[in-house]
Amino acid sequence: PSLLLYVLVRCGERDEQVRGSPFKVAVAAGPVCAARCTAEGSGLRCGTLRRPATFTLVSRDKFGNCRRRGGDKFQVAFRSPGGGVAGFAPPRAKVDDRGDGSYDVTYTPALSGTCVMAVTVGGQHVEGSPFLVDLRGAPMSAW
Repeated sequence: PSLLLYVLVRCGERDEQVRGSPFKVAVAAGPVCAARCTAEGSGLRCGTLRRPATFTLVSRDKFGNCRRRGGDKFQVAFRSPGGGVAGFAPPRAKVDDRGDGSYDVTYTPALSGTCVMAVTVGGQHVEGSPFLVDLRGAPMSAW
């Protein structure tokens, strides 16, 4: 369960505690809701040519509760800002399920420029998606 509560129940005119109360109640997050899932990390804004860029996804239900298990099928896709630009080679992203409701995403840009990155689950965008990502050339000190 995501949360364990103890609920004290009282009733009647004399506000008497119900026998067996407090009750132990396990509360678990509901199904994934793309619009409430969050993404954070520098890889959402920029990446450096031939170097891994990363960010983390957190799976949430429609109430914003963190899902404490894995198995959600997040997808990450890139496109050029104007659609199909000749020579644009979109990076391939790898989504690693940590099994606790969080997911590590890694991609390595092959070309520099600006692109649009869509992060979805169940065909729906996560909060903030699509992201405009600046893919830069490697700094001179890296050569």
